[in-house]
Amino acid sequence: MNNPENEETLKVKPPKKRIRAKKRKRVKKRTRGNPNQKTGLIGVTKDGNKYRAQIMYGGTQHHLGRFDTKEQGGIAYDRFVVDKSTEEVSYTLNYPKMSDSEREEALKGKEPVQEKRGNPNQKTGLIGVYKRREKYQAELRYGGKRHKLGTFDTKEQAGIAYDRFVVGKSTKEVSYTMNYPNMSDPEREEALKVEPPPKRIRGNPNQKTGLIGVRKMREKYRASIKYHGTQHDLGRFDTKEQAGIAYDRFVVDKSTDWVSFTLNYPNMSNPEREEALKVLVEPPKKKRRGNPNQKTGLIGVRKSGGKYITSINYGGVPHHLGSFDTKEQAGIAYDRFVVDKSTKEVFFTLNYPNMSDPEREEALKVEEPVQEKRGKPNKTTGLIGVSKSGNKYQAQIQFGRKKYNLGSFDTKEQAGIAYDRFVIGKSTDEVSFNLNYPNGPSTSVTN
Repeated sequence: MNNPENEETLKVKPPKKRIRAKKRKRVKKRTRGNPNQKTGLIGVTKDGNKYRAQIMYGGTQHHLGRFDTKEQGGIAYDRFVVDKSTEEVSYTLNYPKMSDSEREEALKGKEPVQEKRGNPNQKTGLIGVYKRREKYQAELRYGGKRHKLGTFDTKEQAGIAYDRFVVGKSTKEVSYTMNYPNMSDPEREEALKVEPPPKRIRGNPNQKTGLIGVRKMREKYRASIKYHGTQHDLGRFDTKEQAGIAYDRFVVDKSTDWVSFTLNYPNMSNPEREEALKVLVEPPKKKRRGNPNQKTGLIGVRKSGGKYITSINYGGVPHHLGSFDTKEQAGIAYDRFVVDKSTKEVFFTLNYPNMSDPEREEALKVEEPVQEKRGKPNKTTGLIGVSKSGNKYQAQIQFGRKKYNLGSFDTKEQAGIAYDRFVIGKSTDEVSFNLNYPNGPSTSVTN
């Protein structure tokens, strides 16, 4: 698809290209930084009698300190963002004329006030401790995640568990207040040694079957469990006892210090479970994939104009397998793709299951997929990928699921050349991109 004349045209006039590039309307940088309505400064909010400087950057909230005056907070914000601007994003400064040395001088003796974290719960009087019925829960949000530290009989134990978690977490910016600051690490461990959080018991018998993880499905009994956020189907059985044993076999080694799984038959040994399920287990049925198209009668084949398109969504990605003259060829192309994709969980139905691999290759040998042509001229401009926008011409294309803005130009011909330059190396065996100037732009276009 590379045309020598086109390449030569793009190489011959480098000075004029640079001149046009200067005239080109570039995409504006995204400006970040809106002043706070109350303080009038970017990234500065009032916090009690202090002023807090902070910013969301790189998906993370950055706490830059608490200051006596809003000016100090604004300077601290500037110090953080002054070198963060890129080609796409520009950070506005509160004091753009201030130099780095002046910023450092202004903040030299006025370091950020360390933030204190930890307010006592109104009902329990302790930090990070909440009453849950007859128990006390210790929990904390740290590092963007909620940490559950255990359930205890007394609020004092829960308060000690909170302290044990935060005791080494204080930094220059943040200080964690403790419930019992005078208690040593050995004293905390001793206080919690005898009273660890009770294990959570998992496993309630089904009301109809009387067994954990077993429910009746018509004439069979299904064993299943939700474990670590995933539903596990353990099989279908003739009797509920077999299903109960299958449940036990799955959870018997899953108990931890925090969670205990109740068994249906706790006195049964592992060999006895295996023996009971050796012949009787019915594995979960395979999921069948592949429904024929109503119009073509074939799986993965649809009609588009005078051709037949073969496609499939596999592994979360749509696969375009080609465009064919007959639906039979398209159906064979589908079979060729999925014939080795079946697994223990999923079975792919074929259009022609009795056809061998050599027969498929022979059927498609001469009739390879027709290369898809991409690129229709815009009705207004008459050029591919070029649209009029005010007094300018915009060049753009949708490629690889992304929309590319190729620039804004004074003439539609310049925009058409920019489009050609982008797609000229993008054609593949399956897809061919049409060019606005397949023979190279004329002299009148480039001048």
